[in-house]
Amino acid sequence: MTQLAVRFLKLLLIIYVFVFAYEWWRPLPEGMTRESATYTVPDKGVRFFADIDKKDKKGDLTEVRAIEARYRELLKKAEHMVLMGEMYVPEAGSSSVTTLLNNKHLTDKHVAIALLTDRMSTRYGGISSEALDAQRKAGTLVIETDMNAMHDSNLLYSSFWRPFFSWWGNSPKGGWLSDPIGQSTGKFTLRSWLTFLNAKMNKSHFIFVDAPNGKTEKLPVLFASSDISAPRGSTGATALEVDDKIWAELSRSAGLIAAISASGLPSFSGTDIDDASGTLRARMLDVTHAHEQIIAHIKNLQQTDQLSIAMRFVSDRDVVSALKDAANRNVNIRVILDPNEEYFGHKLHGMPNRPVAKEFTSNISGGVEVRWCDPRKLPCESRMMLGKSASSTFLMVGGADLTSRDIGGYNIATEVLVESSHDFTASRDAQVYFDKIWMNDGGDYTVPYERFADDSFWRSSVYNIMERTGISLY
Repeated sequence: MTQLAVRFLKLLLIIYVFVFAYEWWRPLPEGMTRESATYTVPDKGVRFFADIDKKDKKGDLTEVRAIEARYRELLKKAEHMVLMGEMYVPEAGSSSVTTLLNNKHLTDKHVAIALLTDRMSTRYGGISSEALDAQRKAGTLVIETDMNAMHDSNLLYSSFWRPFFSWWGNSPKGGWLSDPIGQSTGKFTLRSWLTFLNAKMNKSHFIFVDAPNGKTEKLPVLFASSDISAPRGSTGATALEVDDKIWAELSRSAGLIAAISASGLPSFSGTDIDDASGTLRARMLDVTHAHEQIIAHIKNLQQTDQLSIAMRFVSDRDVVSALKDAANRNVNIRVILDPNEEYFGHKLHGMPNRPVAKEFTSNISGGVEVRWCDPRKLPCESRMMLGKSASSTFLMVGGADLTSRDIGGYNIATEVLVESSHDFTASRDAQVYFDKIWMNDGGDYTVPYERFADDSFWRSSVYNIMERTGISLY
């Protein structure tokens, strides 16, 4: 190797190490670390929704799309503005969200509509999205989130990608590779793939409209666990709607995301309502605060308390440890997980849930009960956590899985946490939903742990390496 080549490699190494160190210490954009306030809400101000298959008297299954139905109701009531978050928008003709927004444009042309989405819809500039282009033409403000401002969870890769490839841009022309997310038969550029492998996305699923509740101005925000356009698996999807001042937290957060994406949101002002008579406490968890709140709520559970979790991915080591410790305190824990066959068209080979489930079911005095989403259908999209003790009840719903990437400040995912000193209507409804899919009441929703139990050493080893280095897609 020539002396010039050695110097060149040293220069590349210096650049790599510098970027690694900078990204390790770089602060998030100003305002991103601001913690949400807690608001008091009356029991009727929080509502739980779930999409699930329902068996009729003849034994036939029909898909109940309660969340989409609520979206329709809220859109119909919107008087001046609509703010919606969808991670991925499929092409026109197959997307519920585009149909909903098109109908609103036709009936209420004066209503300002903003759609906050991830750049995955355009494969990071590698394809022209007909669905998004049609929305822009109709008048929707489409904001594709610029995730470069967020921290990188996989510094081993991103420290190489950022200085050498991130600035290349992209183009729908000249593609020769398959679709990074397996949703299209078109050809895509290497740049689309390189950005996809950096594995960062905006996973917020919500809708906020200025739809007064009767004669009051308690503005509702619906936080969902999945895109409206996403096909549902056996356990469907969940959503939690909250009235009152929490809309201001979502508006602030969405405004920051729009700002880092070189855009802005339609101006809106509403009455600041904080119902002092409310018995529930609601707060929004985003970016940096979900992790600490989840850990704290798990740690607060004691012997005979109950915890019910339905998630597509559980991998964060702090969360796994907290759950194992809770089980050792004899907390009654039930977890419904996806068997992790694939993710966006890529084989996962059981990562990370099968090795994590192995930890849950072994070497723990109390143990964690685990069931799997029925693998004959699509992956789990529920994403909810429900905890109960003698003195408190909490319910969390949103787009985040219990992974370092989702709750550790790398991805953007919007969660809502509601808690009280006692059970409340939404928590009881969530418990009914969870018990239904756990016990296969009225359908085939879940299968026993033994169906996908895996004690292999290699899978556990690979999972631990992936979790500690960030080299994963989840």
